[in-house]
Order: sequence, then C-alpha cells, then structure tokens
Amino acid sequence: MLHIVWQRTKGFLHRASTLILACAVVIWFLLAIPAYPGAGTFSDVEIGDSLFGAVSKIIAPVFAPAGFDHWEATGALITGMVAKEVIVGTLNQVYLDGSAADAPEEAAPTLGEEVGGIITAFGEAVALTAQEAVNIVPRTVNLVPGVALPEARFVETAGEDEGGTALEAALTTRFTPLAAVAFNVFVLLYVPCMATISVMRMEFGRRWTWHLIAYNAVVAWVVAVAVFQIGTLLGLG
Repeated sequence: MLHIVWQRTKGFLHRASTLILACAVVIWFLLAIPAYPGAGTFSDVEIGDSLFGAVSKIIAPVFAPAGFDHWEATGALITGMVAKEVIVGTLNQVYLDGSAADAPEEAAPTLGEEVGGIITAFGEAVALTAQEAVNIVPRTVNLVPGVALPEARFVETAGEDEGGTALEAALTTRFTPLAAVAFNVFVLLYVPCMATISVMRMEFGRRWTWHLIAYNAVVAWVVAVAVFQIGTLLGLG
C-alpha cells in the first residue's frame, strides 16, 4: 500500500509541477511581450500594453452581463487558473504597480526582525481570516437596501483609518458591490487550480478534463450573471 501511495504521489508531483511551471512560463511571457510596436520592450512593458493585457481586453466583454467587463478583472481570472490565491496578487500588481516606486529606501532587516515579522504577520493573518469569516453574514445581509448590520472589528488592518487599503480603494472605483459579489462567485466556481486539473487529467483523461473545465467555466458564468442581473432587478446594485 505504501508503494502504491508513493507511486501515486510521485506521479502527481511530477505532472502537477510540470503543468504549473508551463502555465507560469506562458503567463510570464504574456506579461513580458509588448502587444504592439512602441508599447515597450521585452520584460519592460506596462501590464495593460502587454500581450497579457491585450488578451484580457479581448476576453473582457464576455463578463459584461456579470458586471465586471474590465480587463484587469479578466487578467486576474487568467492568472487565477494557476492558483486561486494569485488573483489578489494580480489585482494588486495591475492597480498598484509602481505605487511604491517613490518610497524611501529602508535598511535591510536583521534575521531576528525577519522571523519576528513572519510570526506577527501569520498571527495577524489568522485573526483577520477569523474576522472576515464572521463578517460574511453582515456584509451579505447589508446588500439589502436599508439594512446596516455592524461588522466585527477586533483586528485593525493597515490603512483602515484612511478608509481601507490602497488596493481596496482602487477596487471600489472599478467594482460596484454587486459586481464584486458576482466576481467572487465566479472565482469560487470556475476552473480549479492547475494542480487539480493535473489530477483530473491523470484520473479521467485529457478529453474528460477539457469537458469538466468547460462545464465549470459555463456554470460559473451563468451563476455570476444570475447574481448580478437578479441583484440589479432587486435594486441591490
């Protein structure tokens, strides 16, 4: 049994790592290559002017019925196929790229400061995750006009005194609350990460894997559109 488990695990690691690496390389090239002459040089181009931005702009109109037909959201969904958690990093890079360019240089931290910072950040992340899980209920109920349930605030986040983080401020200019809900619904339902797709391919074969990918994408789109359109009819937008 241990031998079978090892063979399965070894096969998964080999297939998944190869697929993830290939997708990461493709996305990197899309980000590095200018979409048109004069947009920049290789590996020195604005995201919106790269092939990645061009492809995202072509796909973006598909999500118009769901309320988020801007290329930044579409680009985040593309990178999210590698791993869902990459979506936030992509949005941060798209909206805030270069925002810290003028920040003053700081001295390199010591090893003790690095370790302490990691432990502190992990503790804050755990507490913040618990806080956000609790706030799912009031934030969902508050979508109803006239309802204003208080949210939990036992963890202070950076930038909260100024009305939220820089990324939050940027996202509120591009997403309406209802469109943000539809976007999150799509993220939860669409194509799983590449590691999962690799397992699907190993277990079901290439043909059924493509069928499942298409099925997940269609279901995610239909549900996201339904959330946005029904919410708009109810005046929640």
